[in-house]
Amino acid sequence: MTIRHLCVLALLFAGTGVLVLSAVCLVALPRPYQRLHALAPASSLGVPLVALAAAVASGPGRAAVKRGCAGSR
Repeated sequence: MTIRHLCVLALLFAGTGVLVLSAVCLVALPRPYQRLHALAPASSLGVPLVALAAAVASGPGRAAVKRGCAGSR
């Protein structure tokens, strides 16, 4: 296993953990405004971490930029 793979795994685990934790909080919180508050980390931290992991996995070059921009369309 290379350093790149370890970085990708760490980013994926962190991003997936944030997304799962936000989903659990979404189910557990009682009020609508609290539920919206629970979704904020998923969109501001979870998705960018997963996208960064995909970019690191593809390596330097155009493929990393294409993967990074594909989620914003």
